[in-house]
Amino acid sequence: MKFIQFVFFLIVLAAVLVTCKTVEQPVANYYKPVFDQTKNKLMPVGRPNQADLDTTVLIRSNIRETVVEFFDTIIISETFYIESGELAVPIELINAKPPKYDTFLVAQKYLVNTELVDVLFPVIPDSLAGVIDSLNMNYNDSITVPRKNTDYLAFAADSFSNNSFNDSINAHVVAEFFEVDDILADEQRDLFQADSVLQAIFSDAPWQIGDSIPYFKGMENTFLDSMLLLIYDTVHVRIFDPADIIPQLPFDVLSDIKIDTIDIVDSIIYHREVVFKIFYPNEIDLFIDMVRVTGGTFKIGNDYYDEDERPAYKIRLSNFLISKHEVTNYLFAIFLNDLKCDSLGEFEGIKVIDLDHPMTRIERNKFTGRFSVEYGYDNYPVVNVSWAGAQMFCKASGGRLPSEAEWEYAARGGIYAKRKVVGQMDDDYEYLYLYAGAYYMSDVGWFVDNSHGDVWAVGRKIPNELGLFDMCGNVWEWCYDKYNNQFYRINDRSLDPMCLTGPNVRVNRGGSWSNDAIYCRVTNRNFLGEFNYNPYIGFRYMREWR
Repeated sequence: MKFIQFVFFLIVLAAVLVTCKTVEQPVANYYKPVFDQTKNKLMPVGRPNQADLDTTVLIRSNIRETVVEFFDTIIISETFYIESGELAVPIELINAKPPKYDTFLVAQKYLVNTELVDVLFPVIPDSLAGVIDSLNMNYNDSITVPRKNTDYLAFAADSFSNNSFNDSINAHVVAEFFEVDDILADEQRDLFQADSVLQAIFSDAPWQIGDSIPYFKGMENTFLDSMLLLIYDTVHVRIFDPADIIPQLPFDVLSDIKIDTIDIVDSIIYHREVVFKIFYPNEIDLFIDMVRVTGGTFKIGNDYYDEDERPAYKIRLSNFLISKHEVTNYLFAIFLNDLKCDSLGEFEGIKVIDLDHPMTRIERNKFTGRFSVEYGYDNYPVVNVSWAGAQMFCKASGGRLPSEAEWEYAARGGIYAKRKVVGQMDDDYEYLYLYAGAYYMSDVGWFVDNSHGDVWAVGRKIPNELGLFDMCGNVWEWCYDKYNNQFYRINDRSLDPMCLTGPNVRVNRGGSWSNDAIYCRVTNRNFLGEFNYNPYIGFRYMREWR
């Protein structure tokens, strides 16, 4: 009987579960047709796996680098003994004295006055030249040699140096005297026995050639009226004085040793960062599905809707990767655990996520501090996350939030976007789809008409031409740019534009589950303070691809 009741209970339970189960839309995995401009019609294309746009990126490994900081304070206490020497004897005793010199005058030669030369050796007239040559020595015996007389001498000093004759003697004085060699070489004079006569005169002079003559002050200014002029050199002789000898004293006599004591107490603050690679065995490698977006030129904005979307203009973008889905609760909870976010959803005073809102499906265990996702909501996009928190997630995972231009380019479908030619010269084009991959919002996203007032799990609608899901609807998506309503007017033809100036108000794109379809269009722009959050906003992960 009990077995029958148990079977009946299982049947009833199964019926209830079947009745309550929501019919889910199958996950789409194909591209919409591409518009062929040459044939002016839509053409089918292969599936995303054939286009080979999908890729998988490791955003967290279970082997991670961890920086450990070491701080320490080293106290230094040391006594230093410094030896110095002081002079122990008067400085005058060991200083070298300036040298002392004695001055002497050394007789160099005599000059003969012109008057005496004319008397002793008269000039021979031309008519007597032959007669004098025939005279004998008796003629010379009649010549009287002048006697020694102090009037024959004159003194001239030469300013204490071995200067030349012309520098020593006044020019007009020297001109009145003859050199001996000049007298003996004068053939117009009677030079009979001139050598003997001159030798006799010089031998009676008070000083002979080479004699030392004591010097007295004022001697250089003395000049006596004389028939002879004495030329001399000035010589300095160093005077030896035993008192000037420097005593050779030993070092221990010359100096006294003085010892100074210095006590030094100081501290050194030691700080070093060491990087460890730590293996976390209880964690798995974390991957995220990405789509490769080939860069190119496209038209951002439009000319028909809000003013901040106008004008539509062409810009160029580089290659990049963008996540196939909006970041989910599962991924964000792991990030919060790594970040060690507090119970208020803050990290270092920055609001990351609002944990108190009922639509935030991430909970924090008050005992362990670990974050987890409510059952059944792992694959739902995270909401109530601030721009700052979203950017923290992207940066920690090696990427960033997409720029506003990157987001719109990816939502359009990149190089696979469907376009039609317009203009009189067929030189312009317009995009076929108002939404990301379809004419109708209901095909590609959750909005007010089909969301039943709640956010939905990612990937339930069809993707756009790049294979990206939920680019329109479900939740608004943070972009990296600051909001500037004139940004489209100043960046025509630019490469990878990004607005980084202005107030801390950030752009968000794509619309949400609570918006009308028109607000979920690809070109619609919205904004919110970077530290604000609400249940309508999440984000998508982007990283560079070179």
